[in-house]
Amino acid sequence: MFWPKTCITWIMRMLLFVCLFLLLFPVYGQVDEIKQKSEEHARQTHRTKSGDGNGGDGEGFFLFDLMFRGIPMWQQYKLSADRTRYPSLVSVELFAQGAANPPGYYFLWPRMRGNWGIFSTDFRMNYLLEQTSDGSFIHIRTNDWQVLQLNLITSRYLTLRLGNGMMNEAFGGRNSFYEWSVQLGVHNSMQKRMVWIEYRHAHDFSSGAWPRLELSAQYQHGVIEYGAFRALLSAGVVYQNYYRSVPVFGMQGGIVFRFY
Repeated sequence: MFWPKTCITWIMRMLLFVCLFLLLFPVYGQVDEIKQKSEEHARQTHRTKSGDGNGGDGEGFFLFDLMFRGIPMWQQYKLSADRTRYPSLVSVELFAQGAANPPGYYFLWPRMRGNWGIFSTDFRMNYLLEQTSDGSFIHIRTNDWQVLQLNLITSRYLTLRLGNGMMNEAFGGRNSFYEWSVQLGVHNSMQKRMVWIEYRHAHDFSSGAWPRLELSAQYQHGVIEYGAFRALLSAGVVYQNYYRSVPVFGMQGGIVFRFY
């Protein structure tokens, strides 16, 4: 009965160790390199499409096609379940989070997610800011929309979510890519203490490029509870790798608002 509390404590210790470990490694200026990679990919993709007319569109949402027949019954079953066993089954979540790798790198993630039974949809803007030698900032931004996420597990102590969507680069070649994600949450029965691990993978089927890989982990701790409103503080780590050659990482923190 107490294994979720033990897991959360163990994962919190691991996150603290990773944060201290990351401080040993300096991060060098790479925003311009990411922009260059994006522009190079846009040029290569244009040449490929001009040559054979095959952009590789239409791939990626196979999972939902395979499960189409069972989804209505599954959704009905979820929505009829006891909400006290999983309070956020129908909810809206707002995230005000960021990360830093001092002295020069910072992340910002304004984000919103809606949950309705087995379905979720999740939109965020991913800002990467770099402080240059003269003290000014340069940045890149991606718009990341997990259009349809499937909540495979929504139990008292575990959440497992698989999603499909797109990543749009608001810089460089302004490319758009298919992106899938996996989220695993370990929490107590009332979801006041939670550990989330999230993996994102953006992929271009036409060229085989991996525009971004992302792995993050965070602990969320409830601090305010008033009626249908919840507020949780968060802390953790994030790692991103652009075009398999430009790694960035940082320690993250912020606040999460939930409306049930």
